[in-house]
Amino acid sequence: MLAPSLPWPVCVAGEGKGRRPAGEPAPHGEAAWLGPLTPDELADWLGRASIYALPARYEPFGLSVLEAALAGCALVLGDIPSLREIWGDAAIYVQPEDPGALQNTLEALISDHLRRHELAQRALRRAAGFTPQRMARHYLAAYSKLLQNVSPREPQPEVACAS
Repeated sequence: MLAPSLPWPVCVAGEGKGRRPAGEPAPHGEAAWLGPLTPDELADWLGRASIYALPARYEPFGLSVLEAALAGCALVLGDIPSLREIWGDAAIYVQPEDPGALQNTLEALISDHLRRHELAQRALRRAAGFTPQRMARHYLAAYSKLLQNVSPREPQPEVACAS
C-alpha cells in the first residue's frame, strides 16, 4: 500500500475483505477504509478530494472516474485502452502493475498545485460531455445503423395450440 509513503491522507471506498472496519480511524500513515458508501456519501468524499486514482487493469467505462471528474478531481488511471479512449489527455496514466509509477505520479501531483488544477479542469470539461442526451443519441444512431442491415422478416403463419 502506498499510503504510508504519501504526504496526503489516502481514503479507499468500497467493499473489501480483511480490512479494518469501515469508518474506524486509520493509524497514522495508513489508508482510511471508508467501506461501501451511498451515492451522496461518495459525492461528499469526492468533493473533498483533489486526486482520484484508479490504477485499473480492466474497466470498460468507469462510472466512479466520471463522478470524480465531475467533482473536480485530477485523474490518475490505469494505462488501459478503454480508459485512454474515454479520458484522452484529461488524465495521467500509470501501468497497473507498477506501484512505483503510481507513487511517483501521486507525489508529483501532490507537490504541483498548478498541474493538479489544470488536470482537474481538463477532466471536468471532458466529463461534461458524457450526458444522458449524448448517450441516447449514440445509442439511437447505433440501433439505426443496425436496422439498416436487417432484412424484413417473412410473415409467419399463425399457429393454433391446444392443451
